Amino acid sequence: MFTRMTIGKKLMTGFSALLVCLLGMSYFSLSAVDGLRKDLDDMANNTARKIELSGDISEAIATMRAESRATVLAAALKDPGEVESARTKYGKNAGLMEQRTKELRPLLLTERGKRAADDLESGLSAWKASFEEMAVLCAAGHVEAADQVRKTKQRPIADQT
Repeated sequence: MFTRMTIGKKLMTGFSALLVCLLGMSYFSLSAVDGLRKDLDDMANNTARKIELSGDISEAIATMRAESRATVLAAALKDPGEVESARTKYGKNAGLMEQRTKELRPLLLTERGKRAADDLESGLSAWKASFEEMAVLCAAGHVEAADQVRKTKQRPIADQT
């Protein structure tokens, strides 16, 4: 059959086969690029946002720990202005942590991530309660007892968080 075809028909058949291959490759290339675009979109909008929120939460935790220590130190030095300043900064960072956790929750897809967000929220409420207990002891001048609350109640919560 192929031997009976003229050179023009052979060229046209080869060109047609090449065109079909080119169209097929174009379709698969565009499909792959579209898949990459969707992956990049997901990474930029979801994954990067999760990382940013996690970083904000970690920063808030570190600052809350520092402000807890600052509260005890200011109470030991009998500086009520610094005690109040540390207490205010602690409250600000606790609020930031709570807000970032709420922003993070809709982005979480796995049960493990959702449980971790639940643990963050419950840990934060327990941490706030123990901080208030410590702050009351600091205001009353019981620095040793306040530091004990910080070590025995707040530290485990902060470590878990």
